Amino acid sequence: MTIANRYGSSHQDTEEIANDSLYKVLSNIEKYNNQIPLKLWVRKIVINTGIDCYRKNKNKEKIALQESNLKSYNQGAQNLDKEYLIALLNQLTPQYKLVFILYVIEGYTHEEIADKLNIAVGTSKSNLSKARAKLKKLIVKLKINEHIRQ
Repeated sequence: MTIANRYGSSHQDTEEIANDSLYKVLSNIEKYNNQIPLKLWVRKIVINTGIDCYRKNKNKEKIALQESNLKSYNQGAQNLDKEYLIALLNQLTPQYKLVFILYVIEGYTHEEIADKLNIAVGTSKSNLSKARAKLKKLIVKLKINEHIRQ
């Protein structure tokens, strides 16, 4: 459920990804190779199911892309808790969110992401940069709002 939560844009999407993943695991258990840890095998299925969910929904959600400052947002990222980060990620466009998760959290290369999502490597890199910039703006905006409330 934790991995599915990274890919769902709503609680309903997260549940759908988790349920579909469980179905795929149980339907393909005979294909499991015990040379690979079960946890890694299941994790890969959940990730791929999350990507499938994104593909299914990507044409449903049309959000205008914004040009933004490409400075790194990494400062202070260690201080963010998981729920806060998920809330911030859910404010990104679906493709920005997916590329960010695959690259930063799951450790995929831009080439692997491009292959999985059927996009150009440059598009993957651009989406990651824009996702980072958007996250930085969101964090700064929230910090300013917190400061004002104090």
